[in-house]
Amino acid sequence: EQVPVVVGLVAGIGIAAWAVTLVQSYLYGVTPSDPRVWLAAVALILTTAGVGAFIPAWRASRIDPLKALRTD
Repeated sequence: EQVPVVVGLVAGIGIAAWAVTLVQSYLYGVTPSDPRVWLAAVALILTTAGVGAFIPAWRASRIDPLKALRTD
């Protein structure tokens, strides 16, 4: 389910937009509203969430369903 990822991403973007004003003086070579940085951050989070969901699903698809049901 992607709903928690999307909710977290939207909340994170809102919090980051507020927090960037606190660290604006430490930024060098990039502005707080640089769209490339925001897109890179969103892409990294979505890629991490995708890989984090794919690996357990891939492992679960390799298990024989009858063996999995017998162990319960």
